[in-house]
Amino acid sequence: MNNEQKDLIDNSVEIANILREQKELIIIDFFSRRPGGNYVINLIMLLFENKIECTEDVLSYYIPSNVCSKSTLANIITDGVKESYLVKADCKKDHRSKNITPTIKTVEQWNLWRKLMNKK
Repeated sequence: MNNEQKDLIDNSVEIANILREQKELIIIDFFSRRPGGNYVINLIMLLFENKIECTEDVLSYYIPSNVCSKSTLANIITDGVKESYLVKADCKKDHRSKNITPTIKTVEQWNLWRKLMNKK
């Protein structure tokens, strides 16, 4: 392997090395380790940033069942609330539903993760 090939490989895995060394990204890691967790956090953050109410029904509608079942989705949300990564509050439009929003810490880590991913 010559130096050009080595540099190409090193540049390609730079993001992986950064993410592995990032201790502040435990919330992103929390979702990434669960089946369909990346879809869940991506959709929650997308809805949050666009100021659209996010409920379990909305998530289960937009996340394919072959990616994340309804029971897995419910477990991810329950665990996220227990870990204080997500908050459930009464929905403004339908008080029978709960609105799911990220905590400030989750938003901060999400923005850090996006910043790291955009470096490449």
